[in-house]
Amino acid sequence: MNRKELFESAKRYVVGRIAQELGTAERKLPTARRLAELAGCSYGTMRLVMAELEKEGFVRQRQGSGTYISERAGELAEPFLARKLLYFRSPHFGTPSNSFSEYLAAGLEAEAARRGWKVTSVTVTSHDEFLAAARSMGGCCDAVAYAPVSEPFTLDQIAALRMLRGKPFVLFNDYLNTTVHSVTIDNRRGGAMAASLLLSRNHRRIGLLFGEPRVRPCVERAIGFSEMLELAGIAPVIIDAEVDRDANRYDCAYRAVERELRRGLDITALFAVSDYSGWGALDALKDAGRRIPEDVSLISFDGLPFLDGLDPKLTAIRQPLPEILDRAFAILGGELPSGGYQTVVPPVFKPGESVRHLPDVAIEAPFRPLADRPCEYSL
Repeated sequence: MNRKELFESAKRYVVGRIAQELGTAERKLPTARRLAELAGCSYGTMRLVMAELEKEGFVRQRQGSGTYISERAGELAEPFLARKLLYFRSPHFGTPSNSFSEYLAAGLEAEAARRGWKVTSVTVTSHDEFLAAARSMGGCCDAVAYAPVSEPFTLDQIAALRMLRGKPFVLFNDYLNTTVHSVTIDNRRGGAMAASLLLSRNHRRIGLLFGEPRVRPCVERAIGFSEMLELAGIAPVIIDAEVDRDANRYDCAYRAVERELRRGLDITALFAVSDYSGWGALDALKDAGRRIPEDVSLISFDGLPFLDGLDPKLTAIRQPLPEILDRAFAILGGELPSGGYQTVVPPVFKPGESVRHLPDVAIEAPFRPLADRPCEYSL
C-alpha cells in the first residue's frame, strides 16, 4: 500500500469502529496509539486520521479525558462505509431505452443503490485512458468495473490490467482469457438462436446485417448465426454497414440496407447483430415498401425496451440484465475466489411481431428453435 491507501484504510477502520460503538453508553474510542495497533498503521498516520475525523464531525476530543463519538457520527458513518464502485464506461450514446451501454449503466446504478453501494462513473474513450484513470483513481474505491469501448485490447493493455489484482474487478461484455473476471452473455449461442428461429420458420434466403464495430461480442453473434445456417447448408447474404467506433449505428444500417435493396436484395429474413442496427434496417425496409414480417422477417440482438414501441415490435435475442448484474456484484463483493474466469450468462428470446412462419417447404430436416433445447453447459 502507498501512503494514501494506508491512510484511507486506517480511516475506514476507525469509522467502522465508530459504527460498532454507536450503541454503547460511553461512546468512547480507544487511544490513537491503540487504534494504530488495531488498524495496522503508524501512530503518526493514526493521529492524522483522528484529526481529519474530528474536523469532519465524527469525533470530539476532550482534553485529559479521551476521544468520544459525536452525535452526528451515525449519519456520517453510513454513507462513508458504503462500498465504493468505480465504474468506467464508454461515452454516452442514446438512452437506457435504446442503447445497451446506457441500459447497463442505469441498471448498474439501480442495483448498486439496492445493495448499498456508491457508484462513481467515469467516461473513457480508449483502453489506455481507462488504464491511466484506474491507476490514478483505483486507491479510492473498493472495486472496479469496466464496460469497454468498442476497440480490441492489445497485449500490452491486457498485461497492464494486472495492476487491478489487488481488488475486485469485473469486465463487462468481453473476456480476455487472463486472470481478469468477466461477465458476458453467450453471444455465439445467441446468434445461433436467431438462426435457429428463422430456420424453424422455414426461411432459407437469409441475410446477416453487421451493423456494429467488429469487436468480439458482435463477431461472435455473427459466427454463431452463420454456423447454425451452415448446418442447414445455407450461406447468409452478408450486409456490412462498415460501422466504425463513433458512427451512428442506425444511420449506417439504414444506408447499408437501402443500398442492398437497390441492388436487388432477395431475402425473406434478416438478422441484425444489434437492436440499433435492426431499427435502421426496419425503417429502410419499410421505406422501400417491404412489409415486416409479411415480406421480410427481422430479428435483432440485445432486446432493449424501445423495441416494444416500434411498428412492428421487433423480435430479439435479449441480454438478461438482472442475471448479468447479479453475477457481476458477486465478483465485486468478493464472494467468488480470486483468479479470473469468464462468467457466461445464457441469452433468451424477447418475443415480438417481426418474424413470420413461411408456408411449409420441402426441407431435408426440420428445425426447432435452439432456445427449446437444453443448454449444453452450466454456470
